[in-house]
Amino acid sequence: MNADLLARLNEDRATKRPVALLTNLKSGEQKLFYPADDMEKSDLAQELEEAARRALRDDRSATVETADGSVFVHVHNPPMRL
Repeated sequence: MNADLLARLNEDRATKRPVALLTNLKSGEQKLFYPADDMEKSDLAQELEEAARRALRDDRSATVETADGSVFVHVHNPPMRL
């Protein structure tokens, strides 16, 4: 993971912003996905975007098969409050 991506991920976690770290297991490429960015056009394949939204909603990380290979969706949701 590059330093810029790690800094953004840590900042998002500190501000309790839901985010998913997407890692292509074949190429090692990583990017962050934010579910709140509905107005912004995503460059993700539709199947991967849907899987990332589902993983964040269910608060469960998962591996997704795509045309570019397997992608691990690592969920970073803020802790639940009672």
